[in-house]
Amino acid sequence: MGATGLHAATATAKMDPAHLHRMLELGGVPAATLAERYGTPLYVYEEERIRSAFQTLTRAFAVDDLRIHYP
Repeated sequence: MGATGLHAATATAKMDPAHLHRMLELGGVPAATLAERYGTPLYVYEEERIRSAFQTLTRAFAVDDLRIHYP
C-alpha cells in the first residue's frame, strides 16, 4: 500500500515451491472459481479498497459539496 492508501491495479507473484498448494484468492474466493463462473479476462474490484480510497479522497478535499464521479 502506498502513502496515499491506494493500491496498484496489477500485481506480480513469485512461485515458491513451498507454497505451490496455495491458490490466488480475491475477496476470499479462489480466482479459478471466479474465472469459471464469469469467464476471462475478468476484472475484480474489492469493495473495501474502493470505499477506503473514497474516504481518503473525501478527507483530502474536505468541502461541503464534494462529488466524486467514477467513469
